[in-house]
Amino acid sequence: MSRIITTEVRKRGLFGKLVLLLFIDFNLFMGAWTSMFWAAATTQVGHARSAAHSAGMAIGTAVGTSIITIIWFLGAAILGSLALATRGKKITTTQTVD
Repeated sequence: MSRIITTEVRKRGLFGKLVLLLFIDFNLFMGAWTSMFWAAATTQVGHARSAAHSAGMAIGTAVGTSIITIIWFLGAAILGSLALATRGKKITTTQTVD
């Protein structure tokens, strides 16, 4: 009795590979930026001179983190959509195995 095995593969072109690489690099950059921002913010909060200064730094850190998160989300959505759109044509191969 023979079986039919169907395999689907997508082959990216040069532009698709560049977009995917840009998407991955963007996410790595944003992760590094966020971690460096938090590292700098926690270092500065430890040197606060008063309670008001500490509260202001905490609010500023929250606002900065929100801005970075919004940029990250919008960039990932746009580049992710482009990466999905440039995945290439679907190539289907069929094999008959005995």
